[in-house]
Amino acid sequence: MNSYKFVMTDLEIVERAYDLFGKGDMDSLRSLMDDKISFITYGDYSHAGSYVGPDEVIEKNFSVLAQNIPTLSITPIRLWESEGTIFVRVEATDGDIKSDSIHVWTLEGEKLKTFEAFEDTQTIAKMIKS
Repeated sequence: MNSYKFVMTDLEIVERAYDLFGKGDMDSLRSLMDDKISFITYGDYSHAGSYVGPDEVIEKNFSVLAQNIPTLSITPIRLWESEGTIFVRVEATDGDIKSDSIHVWTLEGEKLKTFEAFEDTQTIAKMIKS
């Protein structure tokens, strides 16, 4: 009997990460992350910062982000790869407020290794519910 292992491309893994984030499936999303993922979000708000490891990313970024902007939707518009780096143009939406951003990912061994968000921090700040 032949056994086949389904292998996703780096682009597919990143697409899957956005899908899981949108569904709120943090356990499955955690399984895509490297144990030492480096995750950076710029800005002057409580979920911004530099985080290492899936627990920090989920507890200190994603959970706080969900509290700050409970109706946030992040939609990948375009993904492309160059020299091992995945670039994602995303649209962040909160009601009538919209913002375009670029997210930059690297992967290692089919795991999300690094993330850096380049966002319109003024618009993101407007989305935050105090």
